[in-house]
Amino acid sequence: MKLFKNLTAICLCLLLLSCNFGKKNDDASSPPKGQSTEQANKPSLDPNKKPEFDIKFPEGWETQEGFMGTKVSAIAPEKDPQHNFGANLNVVEETLPTTMSLSAYFEASKNALKTMLKGTKVIEEGDIELAAGKGKFVTITHTHMGFPLKAKAYTIVHSKHAFVITGTSTIEGFDKVEATFDQAAKTFTLK
Repeated sequence: MKLFKNLTAICLCLLLLSCNFGKKNDDASSPPKGQSTEQANKPSLDPNKKPEFDIKFPEGWETQEGFMGTKVSAIAPEKDPQHNFGANLNVVEETLPTTMSLSAYFEASKNALKTMLKGTKVIEEGDIELAAGKGKFVTITHTHMGFPLKAKAYTIVHSKHAFVITGTSTIEGFDKVEATFDQAAKTFTLK
């Protein structure tokens, strides 16, 4: 039950981030500098200690820590004029009640997305190599406040901790930012 509540919280964050990112916060600090992919392919982390992470967001994107339940979020400087929506990336962390495999967590998350977000369609899913190790991704479309969005969520699990990096854009603008989402997600490292 607790896992379902946590997955629901992640879906809610994705939904809320599908809205306008919010007002600019000049006091928000950037996340720490990330390591390059070459520096750490498989971190040796203590499974009993809560891991910290690094991620490199695109240059010029506004970042905020703790926005709407995320660990850190970033929004593109340009907005879709029709919907006043800026492409955004966020990182959500979940402490799991027990050690869970990447596949099990990924399937549970995907099913929760389909339940929580109106009109969710899975477009693509697969494996991806992040700087922190093997992960999975899913690309979905859904409708929020009357306009269609497209999101790509990258998932990695370490012991009892799951991390989901989500990039969201309008459907029309997604092809322009997908490579940027991929590039940022691939810099995600655990330490």
